[in-house]
Amino acid sequence: MDERTKRATRLWTLAVPTVSAFITSLVRDFDERDDILQETAIAVLESFDRYDPSRSFVGWAIGIARNRVR
Repeated sequence: MDERTKRATRLWTLAVPTVSAFITSLVRDFDERDDILQETAIAVLESFDRYDPSRSFVGWAIGIARNRVR
């Protein structure tokens, strides 16, 4: 596993509880919530090169989740 993937995975793992709580606050159906969380994880990993490390990773991931909820 390359360093980029390790860093993305580490940051995502720490962010999951907060991102999941955010999605749950908007989506009451648990199956749909799980689908959106998985879609968000994929989008985060695919777009990790655009993440600015000087900003909050959780905030960035929540922005992606917000777009997925729409």
